[in-house]
Amino acid sequence: MLQYAPGGNDWDDGIAFAAGDVWIGVGDTGQLIRVDPRTGRIVKRIFLGSTYSELVPAYDGGSIWAFRFVGGQQVLFRIDPATNRIVARIPVGPPGGAPPNGGIGVGAGFVWTCDWDGKISKIDEQTNRVVARYSLPSVAEFVTYGDGSLWASAYDASRVYRIDPRS
Repeated sequence: MLQYAPGGNDWDDGIAFAAGDVWIGVGDTGQLIRVDPRTGRIVKRIFLGSTYSELVPAYDGGSIWAFRFVGGQQVLFRIDPATNRIVARIPVGPPGGAPPNGGIGVGAGFVWTCDWDGKISKIDEQTNRVVARYSLPSVAEFVTYGDGSLWASAYDASRVYRIDPRS
């Protein structure tokens, strides 16, 4: 067993496999850690802000996407795995929020985020802009794309919602 973030970690941070490596979100330290799965060694640490919040990564469209709070604003970071550089910082949802934030989903050229205000934002991977927001009867915590639909789970309501992402 390997340990990449010694000490306490108060967030259920994410993990993604992309560009041949494992990407681990460590919210307590604000780092996205890139690990070579063959050697177990850290390839790169990418700092994504000092706010104490979870950090959820995903991969799509040749980019690593990482979602977290920075100050009182949720931010979707776009990282180029060829250079390990942040190429876009996309504000998502209204400012003035507080952790925890929700998950992210990717597919069909879009990234979807579960926002602190209970809505889901749809971000176009070509323009790095929020192009739609969806309201649900309860706050979604996780979202995924599949079979032409967006699927969101609302743990507190014990519900799963199916959303037509073309609307």
